[in-house]
Amino acid sequence: MALNKKVNVIVLTYNQEGIITQTIESIVSQETAFNFDIIIGEDGSTDGTLNIILNLQKKYSNKIRVISSKRNRGMYANFLNCIKQLDAEFIAICDGDDYWVDSKKLQ
Repeated sequence: MALNKKVNVIVLTYNQEGIITQTIESIVSQETAFNFDIIIGEDGSTDGTLNIILNLQKKYSNKIRVISSKRNRGMYANFLNCIKQLDAEFIAICDGDDYWVDSKKLQ
């Protein structure tokens, strides 16, 4: 029996190419008894952050949605764009410069 998506994880990022892979991998590797996905708000980074995210989206196409901006709009506008994409019962937030060390954090 397929489970409905229970959690959307929001990740806001801007110019975080040095850590964004670790951030996303720590979320994708979560061990849960429910379905979840990641909504990444990429806010017009001027470094390689967007390219890294798009490559990870190809690798984990069923887990990652990218909301990108051509220019930096700021954290508040970026967050609102992500909120409009919510479609799960719960939300979790992981900053783009953070990562989860517990593989059962969402559970």
